[in-house]
Amino acid sequence: MMKPTIYLFVWAICLPLVCQAQKWGEKINTLRAQLTPHVTHAVYDSLHFIITEHYLQVTAEERSKIRDSLKKHAHWSTEKLCTDTEKGEKIIISGRVVDEQNKPIPTVQLAIFQADNNGYYAPSDSVSKKMSENDPRLFGFITTDKSGNYLFQTIRPASYPIQYNGRTIPQHIHINTNAVGYNARAIQMVFERDPAMNESYWQDWARKQNYPVVRLTIGKDKRLFGAYDLVLTRVGQGK
Repeated sequence: MMKPTIYLFVWAICLPLVCQAQKWGEKINTLRAQLTPHVTHAVYDSLHFIITEHYLQVTAEERSKIRDSLKKHAHWSTEKLCTDTEKGEKIIISGRVVDEQNKPIPTVQLAIFQADNNGYYAPSDSVSKKMSENDPRLFGFITTDKSGNYLFQTIRPASYPIQYNGRTIPQHIHINTNAVGYNARAIQMVFERDPAMNESYWQDWARKQNYPVVRLTIGKDKRLFGAYDLVLTRVGQGK
């Protein structure tokens, strides 16, 4: 039987954690209940940034449910993957989603995720030495507008601290597409002037996979801007 003093000590430690978990659970449920077709972008981002800012305070199951809700209600062609306080170089990526005839494709959903300024997808990656691509901290969902336009704001990701066969993996942002009648694409956007991209191995890799190598230019506000038009093919016409 546990001694009373030990019991009280354990309870003193656990009680705040239990209360904190309950608080986040209540806040998440309140925000999720507000995700209707008429939800404001501010409310949507309040739920989104719970993961971005408080990743370790919510469970993996809660993070999964939040992402499912955000994906379902992502009605905007613009999105922030992180708050303005996120460490790293601020970048803005914009462009259009078009077909092979350069005609815009509306209502394409883009699922975007990336590593942070340290090259990790999640805070636990630095300990586990595994990359949590399926549970990233920095992510977002976008639905292209009637002209196929999209835009997202984020930070420039760092290369993975873990090498691949002795090579530094280039900085990259994942973009996965979902559009009715079109072949899905899983893209890794990489960048010019990334030292890793000086290696012919990664240049060949990007070319063979048809991954975009985006040039970033500095704007007046010192943010970096990049542009990329994403081309989709119709189902039955190849990928």
